[in-house]
Amino acid sequence: MLWLRAGSLSEVKLEFFGFSILEFDNSTFIAQTTANTGMELADRAVGFLLSLTSISIFTYYTFWVIILPFVDSDHFIHHYFLPQEYAILVPVFAGMVLLCFLSVFVGFVMLKSKKKKA
Repeated sequence: MLWLRAGSLSEVKLEFFGFSILEFDNSTFIAQTTANTGMELADRAVGFLLSLTSISIFTYYTFWVIILPFVDSDHFIHHYFLPQEYAILVPVFAGMVLLCFLSVFVGFVMLKSKKKKA
């Protein structure tokens, strides 16, 4: 997020995702980072990429399912999307794959916990 903090007329601070981009203190320019480095920065980057990916997929799918049926079938935009039949098949397939991976993970954890008890 982008924050602009003004403590007084001589102190202004511009922050973006915890990083101090511009900081004016008594007519001097200071560029510094206010966020922790290391894993926290990596976690923020991964979170940002996951958010960007999910928003992109949501936007693409929403446009594909809700808006595209009202566009003429000979319009060039149809070349960027799969046929409408896949609008149901892709989420069902993704859900089944997710359910399978989740079942395998739970089964693996249950087997591992049984070995610890014995």
